[in-house]
Amino acid sequence: MRCQRFTRLCILSAFLCTSWSAHYVSAAVTTTHSYIPSFDKKPVFDFAFMKSVKDKLGGLYHNLQIVVAACKSGGFADEATKRLGGKYSVATSRNKVEIEKFLPYYSKMYKGKEGYRHRIDPPGYAHGWEPQWAKKLLDDKNATAKQLFDAAVANDYDSERATARFVSKNDGKLAKIKDGPDGSRALVWYNWGDLGAGSWAVVDSLTKAGYSDTEIDWAYRNAKGAEIGHETKYIPDRNATKQDLTNQLWTMKTFLQTAGDQKAFILLSGHGSVAKLKAEEVPERADSGIGVQYFHDNSLTLELDTEFVTDLFEDLAVLGDLDDPDVVREGEPTIIVNTAEEYDAGGSGIVQVLIDDLFIGAFELEGTGFNSYSLDIDDATLTSLYDSLNGDLVAEVKFLMDDGAWFRVASDDNFEAGLTESFGIMLAGPGLRGIPEPSSLTILGLGVAAFLKRSR
Repeated sequence: MRCQRFTRLCILSAFLCTSWSAHYVSAAVTTTHSYIPSFDKKPVFDFAFMKSVKDKLGGLYHNLQIVVAACKSGGFADEATKRLGGKYSVATSRNKVEIEKFLPYYSKMYKGKEGYRHRIDPPGYAHGWEPQWAKKLLDDKNATAKQLFDAAVANDYDSERATARFVSKNDGKLAKIKDGPDGSRALVWYNWGDLGAGSWAVVDSLTKAGYSDTEIDWAYRNAKGAEIGHETKYIPDRNATKQDLTNQLWTMKTFLQTAGDQKAFILLSGHGSVAKLKAEEVPERADSGIGVQYFHDNSLTLELDTEFVTDLFEDLAVLGDLDDPDVVREGEPTIIVNTAEEYDAGGSGIVQVLIDDLFIGAFELEGTGFNSYSLDIDDATLTSLYDSLNGDLVAEVKFLMDDGAWFRVASDDNFEAGLTESFGIMLAGPGLRGIPEPSSLTILGLGVAAFLKRSR
């Protein structure tokens, strides 16, 4: 099905041309937001996703059920309560602090919990919050949104030290997975897992709950058109890029508009993380929502916390014994600058970015405004930041550019008006995913070796 695409709005209001120095900024606070990296390394932020859902699907669904299975995904629940209306529920596998653990393996039982069987010969089971959600649906297709959530929490092998989130409105907690009076539509966007066990389990459970292939719009990593699974195979419709997710929402909107009173189900999954965001506004004109203007040698500070700083250095030797062996990362921490207006003063337009006076990288202003610039922080540079970030839990972000050049940061008002897909200046942690403890893997590994030996 062909779908519409976002049209970028580049409308510059006349009042944006007034210049204010970044030294005169309001006392904006640093906020924390959940996100999931897409396969093309573009972040899907909680606020942007929920706004997109509201803008495209609001008022069209009979009921809306959203599930987000990722580390530190609780921000999606927070944003849902601010933005969504009608009958809905949102379940997230974790809050904004904790790691979700997932294990595709050969053992049926793990820590006393029975996993979701995704392979018969040789046997394979998926363990964790998300597989347990899918297993409950497989066992009871009439389970409500809240019952599915409760079962996932109760049977998550890491539930003793984990906190999941569930929010709902207008009896959305009582909705069933396929209860649209005139039909139901499912969107699955999945960006993690080389084995496909988790993504396959979700699609398998939806299929056995009554969804047809044409009713499930499935995006999975870069596996469009590939056969996923073992005895039973399913084929993803799309890759899990950010644009594919946008297209999926447009497709669902078209379906809801033309098919009557419909159920809308959405599941997102991936290596989750959080970002620290600040969007300062000019204090003298805060009512107009104008972002601060940055010139050469201007800076801002992002207030961090111990958990976030530790996540930044995950899998790096500098952490020493503080490195969590149960967590793996995907990608690198990233500094993101969202602009509303730019001027290169006839120069190169190059903006150098420093954190705590350490060079991170540079980007070139396009000169049009409403752009987003991202710079990955490599391991060597990150290691050099360890002492300073741990010392005061503050990241000072400084910008160096030609004299006369400047940019204005995109504000929350710009974002809400639809002028930009994001806003502010951010430091985003790397994507994270939990794995079982090494000792448990060793025990399971011995069991697998014995099984294979007996099978020969």
